This record gives sequence, C-alpha cells and structure tokens, in this order.
Amino acid sequence: MIDDCMAVWRKKKHKILEKIRRHKEIFVEPEDAVAVKEVIQNFKLKAKNHGAVMFGSCRGKVFEGIDFTDNEARGVVLLGVPNAKTTDIRVQSKINLLNKRKKGGEKELMNGQQWYRDEMIRSMNQSVGRIFRHSEDYGAIFLVDSRFLSENLDP
Repeated sequence: MIDDCMAVWRKKKHKILEKIRRHKEIFVEPEDAVAVKEVIQNFKLKAKNHGAVMFGSCRGKVFEGIDFTDNEARGVVLLGVPNAKTTDIRVQSKINLLNKRKKGGEKELMNGQQWYRDEMIRSMNQSVGRIFRHSEDYGAIFLVDSRFLSENLDP
C-alpha cells in the first residue's frame, strides 16, 4: 500500500510529496530488513533536529517493536484498516479453527470474524501507540478510511 500511495503522491498532478519535502525530510520503510536500522537511525536524527516524516505500514518493520520517543513521533496517519491478509494460510486456519470450535458449543471462545477484527484493532493500537510513550507525550492521530465512521471495519 505504501508503494501505491507514494506512486500517486509523486505524480505532478498531486505534488503531495513535493509539498511535504519543502518542510520535512521523508523516509520510507524499506522492504529489506537489513536497511531498516539505518533508515530509522537517519530518521531519528532528522526528527530530533528539524522534524521528519516516516512512511511505514501496520504490521511492518517500523511499527513493530521500535521505540520512537518525544519528537520522533508526533503524528500517525493510518490509511485504511490494517486487516491481516485473508489469503495467509495461518489467518485462514485460525479463523476456521475458531469458527469450528464456536459451532461446537465452546461459549467462551470468539468466532473467527471476532478474532480477525480484534487482530486489526491490536495492530491499530500498536501503530498509534508509537506517539504516546509517557504521560507528558503528545501527538495527533489521523484515521483515514470511511470504515472508521461505522462499527463495521471488515474488509
């Protein structure tokens, strides 16, 4: 999704990236896991001095387990709902298993769709949690998807 957004934002018609670059240096989560460390180090250096923008994806390398403190994270923009890929065999297996158990009468368990939705919410919380690292921290969260207006966040 990042690549798709960047491609649209690079087009002369939109000039979104050009407008952002006038004010902040832009960093994009690399696909190569080895390059992540260097990109994050460079991002943190720029963020502390003049501010910077990091584009990454939920469940990606940047938003999982990396600590951004204070001026390193003052905003998170979620484009779309971070649902796990339903084509992933592990996701399909978990949904099928929970649905089977629920149909079998196990009242304490959630069904597959409930688990799938909870996984999406956990991923969102992980991403927006990058902003708030202590009681005096602050930032802005932008949820950009029409599904946030309803209770149904399914794909």
